[in-house]
Amino acid sequence: IPGIGLYLMINYVYKIEETKKEKKQEQKIRWGVFITLGIIGISMLIVVMAPFVLQTPTHLENETFSIQQRIIININQIKDRLFPFERGLTHAYWAPNIWALYNFVDKLLAIAMRKSSGSLTRGLVEQNEHSVLPTITPMITLLLSFITSVTSVIALHLHNQKQTRKKQKTLSVLLLQSIVLSSSAFFMFGWHVHEKAILMILIPLAFLMLIEPKFQSIYFLLSYIGTYSLFPLLYPSNLFVLKWSITLIYHIYLSLTLIQLKKIHYLCIFLSVCIDLYQTILHPFIFSEKLPFLPLMIISVYSSIFVVIALGAFIGKVFHFKNPLLKR
Repeated sequence: IPGIGLYLMINYVYKIEETKKEKKQEQKIRWGVFITLGIIGISMLIVVMAPFVLQTPTHLENETFSIQQRIIININQIKDRLFPFERGLTHAYWAPNIWALYNFVDKLLAIAMRKSSGSLTRGLVEQNEHSVLPTITPMITLLLSFITSVTSVIALHLHNQKQTRKKQKTLSVLLLQSIVLSSSAFFMFGWHVHEKAILMILIPLAFLMLIEPKFQSIYFLLSYIGTYSLFPLLYPSNLFVLKWSITLIYHIYLSLTLIQLKKIHYLCIFLSVCIDLYQTILHPFIFSEKLPFLPLMIISVYSSIFVVIALGAFIGKVFHFKNPLLKR
């Protein structure tokens, strides 16, 4: 939402015009456009949310409630699902973001200092406290997500305005880059992020890489690691061949038609195969039923590292920083 909202505000509401007489730039706010966008946004929100707000909760179908009571009950349920502050910083299986690495560092420090490592690796959905590092609260994640999202999108537009007319991005590219940056901020720093939320980044990035080929290598890396990070959700052993077949067929097709693979891509694929072989064969053989969360933690940390690399490369491409990892 911040990505799209700021894009609309900067490109359509906030207008810079040059006066013909004095040849100076005047900054104007187009209030008519602002009100129109506000009405459209509120109308869409009402249309989307109305069915959920007005329906009778399934567990209370035999009860009699007024419309006002029903609306309040449903709004509270929607709020609890959208903002699951009582469910802990990370999911039972850590999504590949900053907090997975934060949890992992806390776990290592706890082992080194011989402290109790808490319930972070019990695979339960509950409130957790870190053993050594400061415990992260919902407000911290909210502030980090919002600040990084807003500042990155504003920086994107300011950077674009400083470019010459020939080098300036088209509005479609600006919109897609704004969405990717904003989605990345909420995925990396959000509270109780689910691993499937990486689709918020991958979908706009897929359109962007078709418009600007320089993002194709980044898309391949993030698409592969995002897909592999979902493997633990397909845990039955009879799905092993299916999930690997779908993943490899799609990414082999990408490599043959669009993308020239680099060393970082081969390293990512090689490590994922090694980790999956360990999880499927070696871990049950060595530990039997002990340490069941260890393979999941390895997958999560491995995926988090490559997600950070991919998003760092994306930021480098957007702001024209040098990134040696995706050049080789």
